[in-house]
Amino acid sequence: MSTVTGISISTKELTLAALTPKVTSFSYQPDDAIMFAGECADSLFLIKSGWVRLYRVLRDDRTIVLGLLGPGEVFMQDASIDQCDQPTSADALTACEITEIPFDKVGAVLAKSPEYSRKLLGAFRRRQSASHDHIEEVLTRDTSRRLASILVDLSRAVGDATDQPHIVKISRAATHQSLANMIGSNRVTVTRKLIEMQAHGMVRSLGRNSIEVDVTALLRYLSNDSDSATAAQEAAA
Repeated sequence: MSTVTGISISTKELTLAALTPKVTSFSYQPDDAIMFAGECADSLFLIKSGWVRLYRVLRDDRTIVLGLLGPGEVFMQDASIDQCDQPTSADALTACEITEIPFDKVGAVLAKSPEYSRKLLGAFRRRQSASHDHIEEVLTRDTSRRLASILVDLSRAVGDATDQPHIVKISRAATHQSLANMIGSNRVTVTRKLIEMQAHGMVRSLGRNSIEVDVTALLRYLSNDSDSATAAQEAAA
C-alpha cells in the first residue's frame, strides 16, 4: 500500500522546523490519539521518531488505513480549515515523538527552505484526490490482498528481523481484530484469510498475537495480482 498522505523531508529540514518559534514536540505511546476525525487541525505534524497510522472511518463504519508514516514524514488534516468533511484520524502505531508546527508559523520554515516549500505545497495539492483514489483502489481489492498489503507495510514499520532475511516477526498491531480494523474487514474473515495464507507459507502464527511473515512471498502474491489485473484490462481493451 503506498502512502498517500505523507512526504519525506530531510534531517536538515526537521532541524529548521525545530528552530521555528513556538513549535512544540509531544511524545505518544502506542494507540494514543494524535489527530481526531472531524478535528480541523491548525497545524502540521512532523514525525521525529516512531510510526504513525493515518486512517479514515467510512460511512458504513469500516476503517481504512491511508498510510503508515515514519520518521521524516509530515501529515495534517485532509479537510480544509473551514470545512471538515472527509476527516482523517491519526494515532501512534509505536512510541513516537511528533513536532507540531502551527500554520501561522509554517511560513518561517518554508522561507528558510524554498525547495522544501515547493515539495510540501505540491504534495498537499495532490493529497485529497490521491487519498480518495487510494480508498477506492483498496476497496476494489479482495480481502486477501488488502491483508497481504497491510502485512507488508507493518513488516517495514514495526517488524523485527529474524535469522532469515525474508522472514519478519510482527508483534505490534498483529491481533486479528487490529488487522481487520486496518483493512475495512472483520475479525472472522481476517482469521480465515490468515489460515489460508499460512497454508501457502506466507505467514506463520506464533501465538500471543504475534506472527511471522514471508515478505518476499507476500510481495510476489501482490505482484501476481497486479499482473493479472493488467492482463484483464488489456484483454478488455
